[in-house]
Amino acid sequence: MLDEDPNTTELRQVQNAFVPLIKLKYRGIELDVLFASLASKQVPEDQQLKNDLILKNLDEKSVRSLNGCRVADEILNLVPNVKNFTCTLRAIKLWARNRGVYSNIVGFLGGISWAILVARICQLYPNAAPSRLVQKFFIVFSRWEWPLPVILKGIQSSRLVEMPSLQESVWNPRTRICDRYHLMPIITPAFPEQNSTFNVTKSARQIITDEINKALNIVMDIIGGKAEWSALFEKVNFFSRYKHFLALLSVAATEKDNLIWSGLVESKIRHLIANLERHPGIALCHIYPKYFMPRTNPLPVTAPIPVPICRVWFIGLKLNKQRTKNIDIEKEVQGFVDAVTLAAKKQRIYTEGMSVLPQYVRKSELKKWLKPEDLDSSVCKQSCLAETVNNEKENRGTKRRAEAYQLAGEAGVVKKRAKCTI
Repeated sequence: MLDEDPNTTELRQVQNAFVPLIKLKYRGIELDVLFASLASKQVPEDQQLKNDLILKNLDEKSVRSLNGCRVADEILNLVPNVKNFTCTLRAIKLWARNRGVYSNIVGFLGGISWAILVARICQLYPNAAPSRLVQKFFIVFSRWEWPLPVILKGIQSSRLVEMPSLQESVWNPRTRICDRYHLMPIITPAFPEQNSTFNVTKSARQIITDEINKALNIVMDIIGGKAEWSALFEKVNFFSRYKHFLALLSVAATEKDNLIWSGLVESKIRHLIANLERHPGIALCHIYPKYFMPRTNPLPVTAPIPVPICRVWFIGLKLNKQRTKNIDIEKEVQGFVDAVTLAAKKQRIYTEGMSVLPQYVRKSELKKWLKPEDLDSSVCKQSCLAETVNNEKENRGTKRRAEAYQLAGEAGVVKKRAKCTI
């Protein structure tokens, strides 16, 4: 039915996700369609989801699917003023998107997590107007001592007596060792209570807290009459922040394959970041949540895929100042390539032409990868200057080559180990 609707684009099923779903765009709006199988013969049209007993005898994936709606409903029940909450949440979500910290899949915060944070501020300041709630949001969370959890209401341990099968699903750092290592716990209010931010990496937490601190300074200037509200929602100058980047190029033969393959690549990026963070030469890994379309075809002209479908993500790398030699991240990068390929084969979605090509990119080389409208104006100017200098060197026959990865295979598939030195 959806496939036949002309308003539907980018339709695909994600069966092996944490919450199985159908993803699509309807009239340009991104939608996730979730499914659950209830333990009843009939489902009435006015079926209510608030009663926790509806989860009894359900499989784990159905519990997760139902909890998406249950958590949203419970948040609205727990805030003192729904109108002020929704207005404040819209502002915070816009700020988070523009600052590049809105994306659960790559290790930042998703919509539910931001909603819980805003709801907590509404609970603390029940009579405040939205503008004051925005100010309090940045004040409170700039001082928050993570990993102290954000909780809207107490965890209902009594429910575990009635549904012991869900005990392992409830967030509890006292009994579950893995929960003790969560960096930024934000707990969902509906049973079974879970951490909505288990994806958050060390770098992501640092980036989020830095952005909150910057926003607090701007909001204080706004309150003091020194700035306009538009200053709070300015888009981040991501490419101006770093000198070194790791480009992750997703390649597929068809648009249909690209939707499936690039989604899998994106879901594994946070694992690569977690591994890169452990490297002694790297201080910070900053993934930009949005993918880009490469400016030109990155594959060799002899490749059997003449017009590949490509997407590229950029990770900004902040290097450790104490490093004494070049940084080799071959192990981390090759592990990422192998993990994505293996996952695709296990899920039986791998087809000929699918590949992921990591490449080291200097700041001065970004212009070769991205369109001018995708780059910050300051980066464009620096790239033009760097290109002029390089052309002069090339004319003298002394142009240096800064390729850091050996990308093998005429077909554009990485068949040898990816090598990298920064």
